[in-house]
Amino acid sequence: MTTLPRRGFVATVVFGRSLGTVVLAAVLFGCGGGSSNDGPGLILTPQSPAGVWQGDVSGGVSGHIACIIAEDASVYCVVTYAGGASTAVLSGFANVNLSRISLNGDAFGPGAGGFSLSGTVLRRNSLNVAGQIGQQSGLTISMLYDTLYDAGSSLSFVQGVYSNAAWDGSPAAFSIDVNGALFLQAASGCVWTGEISIIDQRYDAYGVAVTLGNCGALDGSYLGLATYTNATGNLEVIAANPASSVVLSVSR
Repeated sequence: MTTLPRRGFVATVVFGRSLGTVVLAAVLFGCGGGSSNDGPGLILTPQSPAGVWQGDVSGGVSGHIACIIAEDASVYCVVTYAGGASTAVLSGFANVNLSRISLNGDAFGPGAGGFSLSGTVLRRNSLNVAGQIGQQSGLTISMLYDTLYDAGSSLSFVQGVYSNAAWDGSPAAFSIDVNGALFLQAASGCVWTGEISIIDQRYDAYGVAVTLGNCGALDGSYLGLATYTNATGNLEVIAANPASSVVLSVSR
């Protein structure tokens, strides 16, 4: 597996709740940076958690985390634990009261279950939480805002054929048409059909709805989020349903 820069995320995954093997490799979020912050202190105005966030996990285990939080407060994250030995996918929602934030939902991967994290958020700056992911408790997570989120979204950005695509270790054809309909067909026979949609054109987060067929235990319908890096032509997708999760990274 390729070793990626420390802050250029991320990981390897397609997990069901009972699946213990990694079947997809190489997801990469570019990093636009933010600024470090020890905590927002007393904040008397609501702080939006929306954005692309990246940072570090410490506590009982260490690793890297990358999250997309949409304007509707839906949350999708990939956590890569130190050494790349295991990866978790998170799917849930954020709740904010002024600068206090809680993140809760489902966790997929080794030790799967739920996740519950709470702490503080400073809009477009920092997100610091602590809590539990699956069976891993006592975790501390510190993330910075990635300015990738400020690039905006448009179907014209993401439409086209992606020549660098693979699924479950086999080559794949992946494309998005002018209306946002997406299609993937892997050499293994696995097929994705669905669509990518605009959530808020001011921000680089897309809604994703896909159905997987002929993909074994992963067959089913998924909802998630995606982000696109104009400079590199990379599209990153994180999606989940109650039983499984999928992560896909493709480029032009």
